[in-house]
Amino acid sequence: MEAFFFAHYLYPSNLGIVAQQAGLAYALLMKFHYLLLCCVVMTAQAEVYRLVDKNGNVIFSDQPHPDAEKIEIDTLPSYTPVAIPETLSEEQQEGDADTPRYKVTILTPANDETVRNNAGLVNINAKVTPPLDQDRNDQLTIKLDGQTLGEPSTSPNFTLSEVERGTHTVQVVVVDKDKKAIKSSIAVTFHLQRIAVQRKAPR
Repeated sequence: MEAFFFAHYLYPSNLGIVAQQAGLAYALLMKFHYLLLCCVVMTAQAEVYRLVDKNGNVIFSDQPHPDAEKIEIDTLPSYTPVAIPETLSEEQQEGDADTPRYKVTILTPANDETVRNNAGLVNINAKVTPPLDQDRNDQLTIKLDGQTLGEPSTSPNFTLSEVERGTHTVQVVVVDKDKKAIKSSIAVTFHLQRIAVQRKAPR
């Protein structure tokens, strides 16, 4: 502030510029004080002192001063990071390094397709890449509405019989020799329509 009055005495025409610079310096000083206060608050057991200098500036400090006022600040609670559960990689989920990375796709019926068969027969055709590992004795099973049907086989073609009319979901699953699932296709939804033929009563 003394520098401000000295500049005004020597250069009265520059009073506006000097005042602007002094105001900027004061604003920066206040920001520094607030930043210092925040840093002090972050310390768990810190003591903060508030002091007003002869120019009216408020100063916060962690050092005691005869004219300073001690500010009581509650101790910040400690933070314990939440433990992140360990997640398995895609390779670990599907098996060890020796397990083939199969891709199973149902070719027919198409998803949301309507199948018409009065006998309740539905043909399921699938594709598996790479081919099933015969040395591992990998095979295929089929699931209708979440239920496994029949025994595993190496054929990607299945015929479901006596399927009730209505909406169903089907999946083709690769299993190992212990019938443990290795890879499943995306579930496909189909709608079976069975037309009931009414017979005329004999006369």
